[in-house]
Amino acid sequence: MKLKLDLAEILTSLNKMAEENLPINFEKSGIDHPKRIVYKVGETYRVEIVHPLINNELKEVIELKSKKFASEDKAITEYKKAINGSLGTYIINKFNEKFPEKELKYIDIKSFPNVEVKLLTEEKDVKDWIVKHITGNGGTKEVGFDMEWTQDFKLQLIQLAVIKTYSKDFPTNCNGYVALIKIKNKFIPSKLRSLFNSSKVAKYGIATHYDIRQLRNFGKPNNVIDVISYFTHLGVSSSCGAKRLLYWTYGWNINKDINLKTFDWSSELEEEQINYAALDALLPILVHYRENR
Repeated sequence: MKLKLDLAEILTSLNKMAEENLPINFEKSGIDHPKRIVYKVGETYRVEIVHPLINNELKEVIELKSKKFASEDKAITEYKKAINGSLGTYIINKFNEKFPEKELKYIDIKSFPNVEVKLLTEEKDVKDWIVKHITGNGGTKEVGFDMEWTQDFKLQLIQLAVIKTYSKDFPTNCNGYVALIKIKNKFIPSKLRSLFNSSKVAKYGIATHYDIRQLRNFGKPNNVIDVISYFTHLGVSSSCGAKRLLYWTYGWNINKDINLKTFDWSSELEEEQINYAALDALLPILVHYRENR
């Protein structure tokens, strides 16, 4: 099966940045400083079309940069016309040149035969696992994580994943460990709280904004990194999900079953839920390794 990228999300993100006058992150684009799309010069407003896939010699870019607008709203309106017209088409074509169609490989946690998954319900077991695989001698300082909630936003499960050996050529052969930690009566084991508050261990997740907000109820989360940030130089939205990231980085596809998304995580976990939750913790650390190793 082959899949062509749908880039409506990128255009939506660019429009959002124009509306909110947000700076763009160019950390990996080769442009050494951020610029704003709409900015004020004296009493007028100018539009700066800045994106790593845009050729600044393009006719549309030159024309837009040369115009002055009486209000910020008018500048944004003109920007949106350009980005939704021929300039947007140009971005899409360039993006698809950079990320061509890929042959998709469907994966789940069983695709990683050397990854051990454990369900932990006791505080001592949580402490021992964290010391053995993360904070103790020989432990890693990079951890993938995810969280599962009930539909009324009560935290029920925290997943941690570590990778001990990794090869870009054979990523599914990585050696690693995943812990699924059941949360009872809102009690977060002290060793787990310390882990998320520690600056010495990097915690990698996907779309972590809500998780971080909830973690503040238990301390001051530190060194938590959203791997979506690796792709913001392409205008990718902060709400971009694991499925799209896995396609971009590995050419893999995953089945995000809607029934599991709405599963009552406070109930006893069966094999299907354990596999789903384990993969969610493993994915962000895999994206991190692919982009940084």
